[in-house]
Amino acid sequence: MKFRKQNRTKEIEFWDNRSKKERNWIQNTPKKDIINKIISIKYWWEELIGDVKGKKILDIGCGNTYYVTYWQLTGNEAYGSDFSAETVKNNNLLHKKLGLNQNFYQTSSEKIEAKASSLDIVHMRWVIHHIPPELMDKTMQEIKRVLKPKGKLIIFETNYLYPFRWIVQTPILRKFNFLRKICIKKDWLDSEEKALTNKGYIDLLKRNGFKIKKIDYDFTFFYYPVSLLIKNRFIRNFTKKVDFVIAKILSNKFSKDIKVISEK
Repeated sequence: MKFRKQNRTKEIEFWDNRSKKERNWIQNTPKKDIINKIISIKYWWEELIGDVKGKKILDIGCGNTYYVTYWQLTGNEAYGSDFSAETVKNNNLLHKKLGLNQNFYQTSSEKIEAKASSLDIVHMRWVIHHIPPELMDKTMQEIKRVLKPKGKLIIFETNYLYPFRWIVQTPILRKFNFLRKICIKKDWLDSEEKALTNKGYIDLLKRNGFKIKKIDYDFTFFYYPVSLLIKNRFIRNFTKKVDFVIAKILSNKFSKDIKVISEK
């Protein structure tokens, strides 16, 4: 699959603008409410590797997800990196408000500010498909450099072959793709992102020397676009049931997302 060259300046502007919109929540929500919300969420990796405590962790492309906040609140030494200056500003502002270490810095994914073999876990959620294709292998090698022996790289990624993703991303449809234009206008889609197939992510890890330990899939087919466009609870619940049936029929390569636990 060939990709057009990514406009990284445009990519950074997209995430800077997203973070500016998020800042009001950080500034205006009481400290107690913020902590309760972050602590109460069921996080994706917990079903695959259990609770994480006493670890040194880096969240690459941390965004406004507050995983680093959660890890610090639950007894870990956690850091976050992002190429968006406004995103880094948001996270440091939040941690100052909560009295946590302001361990966030601005950089791109292939430049990690950490010593060799110093990290227990590197986490990436919906990040790889935002990395320029020519830098994906370089990023994996940099992650491998900073992980301890048997350290874990855990990723959660969107799948190019998921039908809704395929429609909005396929180059042949780009010029006349009104759905893509709507998604970009509503900030549901970054115009520069380029997902791989599930196999593509696994191949990326393997060719850079990572051992695959666990793989899981998110089989949401129609519920994701329906949840964005329709608020009716009956329709949403019905769509979930339809998705469950489809998941039993179709293969893993059409799942919405893939979750991979890999090891150095």
